[in-house]
Formats: sequence, structure tokens, C-alpha cells
Amino acid sequence: MISFSTFSFRCGFAGETGPRCIIPSEIKKPDIAKPIKVVQCNINTEELYSYLKEFIHMLYFRHLLVNPRDRRVVIIESVLCPTHFRDTLTRVLFKHFEVRGCMKIQLTSHCSRQIQ
Repeated sequence: MISFSTFSFRCGFAGETGPRCIIPSEIKKPDIAKPIKVVQCNINTEELYSYLKEFIHMLYFRHLLVNPRDRRVVIIESVLCPTHFRDTLTRVLFKHFEVRGCMKIQLTSHCSRQIQ
């Protein structure tokens, strides 16, 4: 499961009590001093594709430690998520990482809190 916002990505496995990791939604490039925000609306598709590819690779192989081809993905996103970002993320998951399946759940901010 992957849940994202402009500030952080939360990822883990279904059935667990909480996310395995919560990391800032940015990547650090050695040639650029300032970290690059992954969730952006004002960049072109190729640049966003490159950033997401690098970031999702880090999620799978550094934090989750799983092969993306072996797992299905559930993406939890805001209803306000731009179509440009949503489509590019889907393209990265299917074309580059070859995930088996992807389900998207759209939540508003008040619905994403756990009800007890």
C-alpha cells in the first residue's frame, strides 16, 4: 500500500497495523544542493516520470525490500490529486516496475483518519 501527500509517502503491507515507513516525498541528487520534491504539478511528464521512477525504486528496494513484480499495489490518493501526477505514477508502476496489479482508492482528508 502506498499513500502519498506533498510532504510524505507512507508505504507498507495490507494487514499490518501501520505503515512500514514514512519518508519525505523528495529525492536528493548529488549535483543539486536542494532536495527535489517528487509530488509536483508544474513539471513536464518526462521529468516527473524520472523522479517517480527513482523514488519508487527507493521505496521498493531500500524500505520495503520486495520485488515489485511479486506484489499488487494499492494506491491511496487524494481526490484533489492532479490527473497528470496520477497517470504518470500509474505508468511508472506498470511500465517500469511491471507490477501485477494496481488499485487506486481516493480519499478526502477527513476520511483518511482511522475511526475507532
